[in-house]
Amino acid sequence: MPSRQPSPIGRIYFSCSNGHAVNAPVTWIGRLGICPECRESVSIEGPRKGLTDAEILKLLDPSRDADEIAAVDRTDCHTCGRPIYGNSAFCPFCRVSMSAN
Repeated sequence: MPSRQPSPIGRIYFSCSNGHAVNAPVTWIGRLGICPECRESVSIEGPRKGLTDAEILKLLDPSRDADEIAAVDRTDCHTCGRPIYGNSAFCPFCRVSMSAN
């Protein structure tokens, strides 16, 4: 298999259901395409939405309510102001120690 070239701006790279590398212009997101290797129909989807910290914590502990997790386990970093969930020793965004918080 030839090596993949760096992705040009405006293209999305993904795999068909058989694992073949496929790419398409971002303007085709939401359309159907065809894998050039196996001719399988592929759905051209955009980037997936990332999970929030509260959603990740909910996945890790489904017995707790998301609002309860957000209220109890959230602290704001005293340097960058971003929310930090759990008992982290350092802010994952700016790497400042949370012990001074």
